[in-house]
Amino acid sequence: MGDDGGLSFTDPVRASSDSGDPIPGVTRLPQIVFAGGDVVVVTYANSLDGLSEHVFAASSVDGGISFGFTHELMDTGTGDALTPVVVEASGTGLNNGACIGWTDFRAGSGINGDIQIRRVGQ
Repeated sequence: MGDDGGLSFTDPVRASSDSGDPIPGVTRLPQIVFAGGDVVVVTYANSLDGLSEHVFAASSVDGGISFGFTHELMDTGTGDALTPVVVEASGTGLNNGACIGWTDFRAGSGINGDIQIRRVGQ
């Protein structure tokens, strides 16, 4: 959004990037949060291989004007990681950060998923 109370908006910026290129697969369920200062964190689900869905995150240190060169994989399992959410992390010692959570089926069974969480930022 511009600085005119919503009368105009900036051009869209790609947040999901792999070495500067668009990422393959289906990307969905974006969640975004201001994480202190000018830090913006976005998380989303993507099925890069067309089989398992995984959780990724990208961050911006300039208020969302630009995002990092490459997104980061949040989960480490082989099964699906579903429904990512992101919230600002604040409090003692946390200046610019967020916590990303998701339902993780890391064993690939599709049942008995666990909630996993990962902190990003400072």
